[in-house]
Amino acid sequence: MADIERVARTKIRVVEPAADTRWLAQGDHQAVVVELAGADTERAELEVLAGDGKAERSVMSPGSGRQFTATVPVGTGAFEFRVRAGDALTKPVKIPTRARPAVVAFVKTYEAPAYAQLAPRQIEEEHGHLAALEGSVADLRMRVNQPVRAGELSVIADGRPNVVALTSPQPEVVHARIPVRGAATYQVRLVAAETGLANKFSPTFEIRAQPDLAPRV
Repeated sequence: MADIERVARTKIRVVEPAADTRWLAQGDHQAVVVELAGADTERAELEVLAGDGKAERSVMSPGSGRQFTATVPVGTGAFEFRVRAGDALTKPVKIPTRARPAVVAFVKTYEAPAYAQLAPRQIEEEHGHLAALEGSVADLRMRVNQPVRAGELSVIADGRPNVVALTSPQPEVVHARIPVRGAATYQVRLVAAETGLANKFSPTFEIRAQPDLAPRV
């Protein structure tokens, strides 16, 4: 049987998510906004539908005009909902969800300055903090949870911003080389290849140069 809206005196129009929304980001909080017309009503109710068909109901908050809003977390499955108001019930709205791009591992190879005569040192960690001898270069390979179509490091050093473009030598690996000088911070910015979602909650990591202290005699 086709999914159709019941004939009702109250009319419900879904404002958000927009009708052309292709993906929602897992873990985000999504606003659902509707606008009512027709028969007057002071209540609208959001029903978020689970995979087993059960509905989790919440009362929507009234806004300007005849709009109502509710904000709900986006899980890992498809985000499906409908809205009740007065004698009206919308047909289900179903939107696929995907994870935002994220770095899952940092492979760091520290190349010391030539005068130090030190072999390159490689470590793999879950965080992106960098610490090496002043004048070193950190060769940074980052494993990501999905292919990306764009990426960069946003570096702040001495209060000045700088952008380092990322290369992608493999579908789920991005790469950059970062000079280690003084104290700085950076964020990894990624855009997913499939969805265009960005990692807008990327943490900030420290770059810390360790001074080369001459031994005391």
